[in-house]
Amino acid sequence: MAKEEAHGGMGGSRSVSGRFSRSLVIAAVLVATGFGILPSIPGAGASSAPDFSVIAGGASATSTPTSGGSSAVATKLDLPRGVAEDDSGNVVICDTDHSEVEVLAESSTNPGYMLGSGATWTVGSVYVIAGDATRSPAPVTTGSQGALTGLDDPGGVALDSSGNVLVADTGDDEVEVLAVSATNPGYVLGEGATWNRGYLYVIAGRGKGSISPAPTSSGAAATAAGLDVPSGVAIDGAGNVLIADSGHGLVESLAVGSAQPSYLASSTQSWVQGGLYVVAGGGSDSPSTDGTKALSTALDLPSGLAVDPSGNVVVADTDDLAVEVLAGSATDPAYSLGSGAVWEPGYLYVVAGGGESAPSVTGTSADETGIDSPEGVVTDGSGNVLIADGASGEVLILAVSNFDPGYLIASGATWTTGDVFALVGSGDQMPSASGTEGLLTQLGQTDGIAVSPSGGIAVADTGDSDIEFLQRVPVPPELESATAGNASVALGWSAPATDGGSPVTGYDVLVFSGGSSSPAATLAFGASTTSGIVEDLTNGVPYSFEVEATNAIGTSQPSSSLGATPNEVTPNGATPTGATPNGATPNGATPNAPPSSHGGGHKVRPRLVLTKATAPVKSELATLSLKCNTQLCRGELQLVAHKDVRFTLDGRTHTETETVLVSSGHFSVQGEAVVSLPVRVAGSAIGVLTKSRHYRIVVAASFAVTKGAKSTYELTLVAR
Repeated sequence: MAKEEAHGGMGGSRSVSGRFSRSLVIAAVLVATGFGILPSIPGAGASSAPDFSVIAGGASATSTPTSGGSSAVATKLDLPRGVAEDDSGNVVICDTDHSEVEVLAESSTNPGYMLGSGATWTVGSVYVIAGDATRSPAPVTTGSQGALTGLDDPGGVALDSSGNVLVADTGDDEVEVLAVSATNPGYVLGEGATWNRGYLYVIAGRGKGSISPAPTSSGAAATAAGLDVPSGVAIDGAGNVLIADSGHGLVESLAVGSAQPSYLASSTQSWVQGGLYVVAGGGSDSPSTDGTKALSTALDLPSGLAVDPSGNVVVADTDDLAVEVLAGSATDPAYSLGSGAVWEPGYLYVVAGGGESAPSVTGTSADETGIDSPEGVVTDGSGNVLIADGASGEVLILAVSNFDPGYLIASGATWTTGDVFALVGSGDQMPSASGTEGLLTQLGQTDGIAVSPSGGIAVADTGDSDIEFLQRVPVPPELESATAGNASVALGWSAPATDGGSPVTGYDVLVFSGGSSSPAATLAFGASTTSGIVEDLTNGVPYSFEVEATNAIGTSQPSSSLGATPNEVTPNGATPTGATPNGATPNGATPNAPPSSHGGGHKVRPRLVLTKATAPVKSELATLSLKCNTQLCRGELQLVAHKDVRFTLDGRTHTETETVLVSSGHFSVQGEAVVSLPVRVAGSAIGVLTKSRHYRIVVAASFAVTKGAKSTYELTLVAR
């Protein structure tokens, strides 16, 4: 299906040069359980919606963080560096110069964090859960209450699968775990220690200034090995804790699982729970795109760590100005490697950085891109690598998946595997709680970065002393079934795996007829709907279908396509002459009779009819004349303005659509009665009405007797 001339989704154009033309379409949509034909809005793309906002801290914040909680956007943070998100979407923050770890409440209920006495868990509030402003007493292996224990410039944070918080306590040269779960998932604690929720335990390192003996690949008890300014932590699939030991130039793995991980290819003397093992660094070979043995490679200030969906370890190698991958999977997930590289577990590969070109919003080859100082990394569910490029104050993405899972890259840009795109930080707008557009926003110094369960991106902006959140459009939904019926096809789909941090507001079904690459119709469904029947099709004609999901930011890429060929089935089951008996559809589906809830073709299909082709407009009210052909039609009226912007860029014509909700209200139409329904038409929204204007009017309804349908009409609005 051709998408290359549409980038609009739910937004307008960005700042681009070229010739522009604008047209305006007004759609009156009576939305409920039915489906209807709407102007097609294909593909994910650029949006003028504010997709980037401050969620904690900021220049105007004045409150001091406490365990009792305070409004996140009113609470002053001090150079936050690390950030992570738990399974409930709550944001855990390393507030570095406050020497505290805090949690920003985003879920409706507290998943287990210990708060201050009498504190109430409130969405939008931030609570201190570890660290004391006096930086004493020091953490110990036997544990102490998190909010009463001193930390020293914590720089990295991660969440294990049980919800416990791992802290890279940079100034104390230790890694600690804050107990959130009721039981210990396998950490080796100090002798005689018991696991208590809300307690903080040292699990690696010997304490402030005790940086020797340095860890080795053969392993030693984690609390007997010295760490040197650990800056980042991550968790692998077996629960082992990966540590960016920045001062030693090493990446280590703290054994929590019972089996040696695949990214540590060399055989160790023994893999023992509670042991600490070097997995990368300590050698003399320079990192390269062709790969080197991880234990023979020299790292220069590794800071951020992540584990991709295939089990490979991603390293932000700050002073090498590169992002590297420690191979753990049997095959390369599609990283951009050197031309002669052979993927092998236990080897380290440069996958981004080292080039001379500045990151671009339209994409630059990973090996040609220069990264100023990668501080934080994280991977999304599709395996793409998000990079917090500290010195440049930007958020970058290395494209690893073969499709864009919902990022708003620049208009005209093409998602290309192996390219690096700038997502946030290259503009001149200051971030704010009310929101800005990511590509137009200027950041201070980016450090930590995390992906929420919903797919949104949390960023620790050290330079602006705040935490920011980037939303994106949903990943494509999955079209699961297409079942043929009499002049109809019943569809079923599943909701997107992630909504991009902004709830899905509706679905569009694209209908393709006879092998055409352009949709014959686009049918709109509500946000809670995951099935529907496409009617008024032609029996014997093959159709294919795709589904897109929309949120406040824009519209997803389409799902994969399914096909079906409707055929009439007579009451006794015989197939009419000329039809294919049990005809196989393009996807192998077998036509069936229409569902009984729709009357098997014998009941009148309810429709809301626009009885007049003109609607007089007076005092900003347009009066629509409507009629219901069944007992009752009821639903919600939405007056929506669609503004099409066409522009020429590099010799090609592009179209983007901005959608604005002008007004809405509920309606009820009794069967066979003609009703005059007033609809507000604000002049400020559509311009001054003079003489007459033609608009496409789309109507739909929910009905008392069965599901409704939408029909398309041409309507003339006439100004009086």
